[in-house]
Amino acid sequence: MKPFLRTGLFLWLALAGNLLAHVGMPFVVLEGKAGRYPVRVVVQPPDVVPGLAQIGVRVLEGTPAGVSVLPLHWDTDRSGAPRPDPARPVPGEAGLYEGELWFMGTGAYGVVVQIEGEGGGTLVIPANSLATSRKPMPEWMGWLLASLGVLLIVGWISIGYAAFRESTVLGRLVGRRWKGAFGAGLAALSAVGAVFGGQRWWGAVDVQHEKRAQGQRMAVEIEPTETSLAFQIRGSEPRGRDRRGIPMRMSGWELVEDHGRRMHAFVIGSGEEPVFLHLHPEPRVDPDPQSVVGALPAGEYHVFLDVTHALGAVQTLTNRLMITQTLKGGIKTDPDDAWHQGPAGLPGEAQSIGEGRAVAFAIEGKLRPGEPVRLIARFREADGRPCQLEPYLRMPGHAVVAAVDGSVFTHLHPAGNLSMAAARRFALRAGGAEAAQEADVNCGDLGALPAEVVARLLGRGEVTFPMVFPKAGDFRVWVQARIGGRIRTGCFRVDVPVG
Repeated sequence: MKPFLRTGLFLWLALAGNLLAHVGMPFVVLEGKAGRYPVRVVVQPPDVVPGLAQIGVRVLEGTPAGVSVLPLHWDTDRSGAPRPDPARPVPGEAGLYEGELWFMGTGAYGVVVQIEGEGGGTLVIPANSLATSRKPMPEWMGWLLASLGVLLIVGWISIGYAAFRESTVLGRLVGRRWKGAFGAGLAALSAVGAVFGGQRWWGAVDVQHEKRAQGQRMAVEIEPTETSLAFQIRGSEPRGRDRRGIPMRMSGWELVEDHGRRMHAFVIGSGEEPVFLHLHPEPRVDPDPQSVVGALPAGEYHVFLDVTHALGAVQTLTNRLMITQTLKGGIKTDPDDAWHQGPAGLPGEAQSIGEGRAVAFAIEGKLRPGEPVRLIARFREADGRPCQLEPYLRMPGHAVVAAVDGSVFTHLHPAGNLSMAAARRFALRAGGAEAAQEADVNCGDLGALPAEVVARLLGRGEVTFPMVFPKAGDFRVWVQARIGGRIRTGCFRVDVPVG
């Protein structure tokens, strides 16, 4: 590394990857249509496995005959899945249904939501299943299990004593008492071995749980240069590289494209005017994916890297980067990369995005933890007319929500914070090619929509994003759209009150 970089830059490897797909965000949100019914689905995966996932389905228009939900594991299709469970209507909440599903194993799941009745249809929401917490054992249960364990050991020793004392294998060579003592001793040794072996097994399982809970299965390392950031995913040995030079990992963990890119990286600074980078690392001369960045001021940055794996798991790898000397940057090579720095406005305010244009930000719904809301970005010309939006990564727009302290991060699309690639994979397993195409439509993929629908969406100059804030606190929201061939970004502050 050059002396400039040795003395001016260093890396903090802190928060390794998180399999919950979006850091500190326990909810997967989708707004789409099941048949003719517009619905909003919120899935909260369990934090222990096996565990119950909480499913909330809001039918926004119409009254269906019923709603059912079904878990679909990544390695099964509908033929290997259990029967759907009915979702219960919530008293006093018109159109709201709730259900629970058991996630019995770790990995990726697809939650199949069926709206029943005339004009009904199906939605598939991908969600990860991973133990991320340890439930405390009640003290009374600990004493009960310890007592039962002692009784089991005493019984095992008694069985050994009685079996050897009454046996005829040793004949009359030794007395019955000595034979019984030998059997009891052998049983005691086997019991001690089982206890210590079980303790070692339990310790190994506990270490693996801690690694999964802390996201140590995979991690991203970042190496800055004077003009770019290089990203390297660690955690499993590569098995060769694909045609684009990206490492091919163990089967099922290969990275796949999600709305046009295999990696979506976000670099977020701090302060009153935080720096925000939305990057798409790609291999250049060096095999590690990298992105050319604009001038990057000295400071501390949170880094989030969104990836989708072939088996349907969605992952956000995290890290922190400290830069002690400003990077001079270079000319970006990806037209979909974006760089922004500026103060955060407040909901209801309009913020300049250049060339006389502005973006206004609003929140629709009750702003409190755990409550679904809509984030609305309205892009306007200088004379107040709606801006003509252009496709940006196959969407009308994108948004990023992050807590100021970096504890929460999620990347939003007009349909929600789910992965298009994962949704398509599970829909293909659940209902074939037709269901996969419906999933593309529900995810808002402009390439899957009729031309007249695309023109209407882009012409109104407005993008909405469903969101559930997981906790109270100070958040920043960046909204993005392509206008006039450039990515325009607005930054806003959202203070979520205590529920």
